[in-house]
Amino acid sequence: MNMFPKTKDSIQKIVVDNSDKKLIILEHCTGLGKSFSALKILHKHAPKKVLLLVAENHHKENWASEIDKFYSMYNINLLSNIEIVIECYASMKNYTDTTWDILIMDEAHHLSELRLDFLRTIKADKYIALSATFEYRDILNIQNITGVYWENTYKSTITLKEAISWGVIPEPDIYLIPLELDKHRVTETIVEEWGNKKLLREVTTTYDRMWDYKRNKKMFPNIRLIIKCTQEQKHQYYVNNIEYWKNKFMSTYQPWAKNKLLQLGVQRKRFLGEIKTKYVKSLLNYLKDKRYICYCASIEQANMLGGGKAIHSKNKDNASIFKDFQEGKIDHIFAVGMLTEGQNLKDIEVGIIVQLDGKERPFVQKSGRILRSESPQQYIFYYKGTRDEEYLHNILEGIDSNYVSTIENFRYFVLDENNDR
Repeated sequence: MNMFPKTKDSIQKIVVDNSDKKLIILEHCTGLGKSFSALKILHKHAPKKVLLLVAENHHKENWASEIDKFYSMYNINLLSNIEIVIECYASMKNYTDTTWDILIMDEAHHLSELRLDFLRTIKADKYIALSATFEYRDILNIQNITGVYWENTYKSTITLKEAISWGVIPEPDIYLIPLELDKHRVTETIVEEWGNKKLLREVTTTYDRMWDYKRNKKMFPNIRLIIKCTQEQKHQYYVNNIEYWKNKFMSTYQPWAKNKLLQLGVQRKRFLGEIKTKYVKSLLNYLKDKRYICYCASIEQANMLGGGKAIHSKNKDNASIFKDFQEGKIDHIFAVGMLTEGQNLKDIEVGIIVQLDGKERPFVQKSGRILRSESPQQYIFYYKGTRDEEYLHNILEGIDSNYVSTIENFRYFVLDENNDR
């Protein structure tokens, strides 16, 4: 933007002033009011029929709430003159060959190849695409499918760093918690099998001696090898295997090699996330009087840490847990793969990120839930010398270092079940 906006209203006014273009793309960090910008565009252009596409069912309720809030703030009842249909991307097939005055695509990065094919058949006089994290190809895909190119496109981008520097979003306190993989205690297990599954015999060995068996499979057929090791050794096991399958894929380009590579990557990520559990417990005890969301590494970890407050794909009570949090009946909530976008968490004070992802988008989305409070705090766990640290460096490139502090030697203050500091 070529100016210095100081309020959300001023940002939204700039958007509305430029909304005569056929395609409007808002890549604004969470907390700037993308939904209100879209609603103000509706008020300006007074369409009759609007299709609003969202990523998940609970986002419908969030938009309904935003429309109500818009009415209470501006005394403008959009629903009195506009038919607004709110539908999930997963149901786009039900709207093929339809025509609308305005089509709004919330969290538009969810437009998969199949959904883009459906979008090709849905016509509108104006398209609005919203996301905190577009990739350039996302924008090109939308332009190609809608047939609207740059001369008739208005694109506005505001990063988290910009919004904080302008004072539109409060300055956060981001605390990094570096951990070290244990090199000494044998606490982990690796299992490998080969031969006839019906004839398997179990053998237990150490990490250093596992190759005595793996190199001599003819001498040791039908084995279920249980390898006892340290955290560092198990991590190195994943690193070595990932490198092996990476080279295998690069030499063959076969799908089975790629699948194996991806599986190992997921296993390594899950391992690094789950061995942080005792440290996360310690932090949660320290933060017990705060309203927080904890983004966990796995469903098992979320259930262990949060019990009945865990939200994930296998829990049928997600809606009631979220409702209780929003109504202040509970102050802590634990999420796996959910509540990263499209939801306003009421009175949130703290966010805890247990496991980092390789891409910036998940971090930006999670941070967006957290940075809505007046004095937001964010805690990020990572293991030094692992992909965790690589991911962290990539993420921190877009954040002013003045907001970032490191909690050194955090692990020495955690007392485990063996009374080992």
